[in-house]
Amino acid sequence: MPDRPSHPYGLDPADEPARPTRRLSEPEPASVADEEPQVQPPHARGFGADQAARAARSERRAAPRPGSRRALREEEDAQRPPRGRHLQLPQIAAAALGVLAILGGVVVALDKIPADAPESSAAMTSTTAVSELPSVSMDATPSIAAEVAETQAARRPVSLGQAPAIAQVADRDKLAEAAAKAAQKAKKAEEAAQTKAVADTGRPRSFGAAEHVKLGVFRGTSPAEVDSFGNWLGRDVDYALDFSTRTSWDEIANPHYMLDAWKGSGYRMVYATALLPTQDKSATMAAGARGEYDEHFRTLAQNLVNAGQGDAILRLGWEFNLSASRWHPDTKENFIGYWQHIVKAMRSVPGTENLQFDWNPNIGGEKYDSRKYYPGNEYVDYISVDIYDISWAPGAYPFPADCDADCKQQRREVAWDDKLNGTFGLNTWADFARSKGKPMGLPEWGLWERPDGHGGGDNPYYIEQMYKFMNDPKNNVAYQAYFEFDVGDNGNHALSTHTTAGGAFRDLLGK
Repeated sequence: MPDRPSHPYGLDPADEPARPTRRLSEPEPASVADEEPQVQPPHARGFGADQAARAARSERRAAPRPGSRRALREEEDAQRPPRGRHLQLPQIAAAALGVLAILGGVVVALDKIPADAPESSAAMTSTTAVSELPSVSMDATPSIAAEVAETQAARRPVSLGQAPAIAQVADRDKLAEAAAKAAQKAKKAEEAAQTKAVADTGRPRSFGAAEHVKLGVFRGTSPAEVDSFGNWLGRDVDYALDFSTRTSWDEIANPHYMLDAWKGSGYRMVYATALLPTQDKSATMAAGARGEYDEHFRTLAQNLVNAGQGDAILRLGWEFNLSASRWHPDTKENFIGYWQHIVKAMRSVPGTENLQFDWNPNIGGEKYDSRKYYPGNEYVDYISVDIYDISWAPGAYPFPADCDADCKQQRREVAWDDKLNGTFGLNTWADFARSKGKPMGLPEWGLWERPDGHGGGDNPYYIEQMYKFMNDPKNNVAYQAYFEFDVGDNGNHALSTHTTAGGAFRDLLGK
């Protein structure tokens, strides 16, 4: 088994700190490198070479695992009754409008009854029209239940002589007013539920897209540690994140120790995949763009298939936009050409039909617009960014010595606003993914308590805002993976270390 790398990023250790994003309204500086420090990965140092040995020891201590965690999970899900959900306001409004449209159809049906039609014919027509109303759960909300009760009461035969009265009751304006009232009742019910959630947990509870975002985590090369994280959270983890060794082409193409560790675990794998070996300086992006390294990646693809991981997500050349990266682009043509060669080579291997590729820069203010290095929709399945709670924005971190709780909260809000709305902030990347019609990923995110003070530490506000972002359907976040790993002298990320924020994470993303 090869030695583990000194850090998961594939970057040469460097002491340069991370730098903040800039506002879209701010002018481009003459030299971004002079204005702001370069973004440094959260664990570019201190990710020990003994990680693989620790992972092996953890595996030996772990209880025997089932042959297919995924199959067991799917079987359990099929047998488990649906969990109760609060309906969102748009769903309630849609239901109310549906009732309006159906009752409007009753009026039309009655209008079409000939004047000399027998009374039984009119009764049959109205009864048939009303009986086609959709079934709605009576416990959805009080307002919807009341509307359904009224509708059910209307399912009785109507004589021809009653038609004018029915038409008057079903007047479209009055029905529209009734729908508006129903929506208002639903809103009040939702506000009451939120008030109760705040009373119970100290924070509001949202019901939306985040419930459908696949949950991932990085806990080293250890299925047992990922299992432990899921047990702590109270829910199953979908994706496991890992980084392979990469000092040579053999390590990139044949990471058998890692593939064997995850084989049969049931987790869908998200692998950070190097574009170039870190200790072979003769390898270049230009040669890759000519197809000279295709065979290495065909070998990797075959190894993935052999390990039952032909559906993995590969973060090719993750965080390429950092200047310290071994695969930092020399030219746009070389980077895009090399990426396309890799994807075509790996897809040519039988069994890789479900293999997916994640184009994954780091968030922040680059020296260039990394969106220009997008390889094209044909070669990309996800557009992702890595984001940690760090900031060099004015008024953010570090905290002054006399900073009280209110002071820290204010600075954390400044830091988050910079991460969300900066030139290359989350909103920029969500807009870019949307423009390409691709789902967004958050394959690395987390808290960060840093020795230099430029991290937010135990910051539940950051957890809540990240949840809010991924819970917004317009951002179309497909999966997210928390970096649950402390890295010694380089700082702490783990939710088990930051217990207040960890509680917020479990409240919002657990079951």
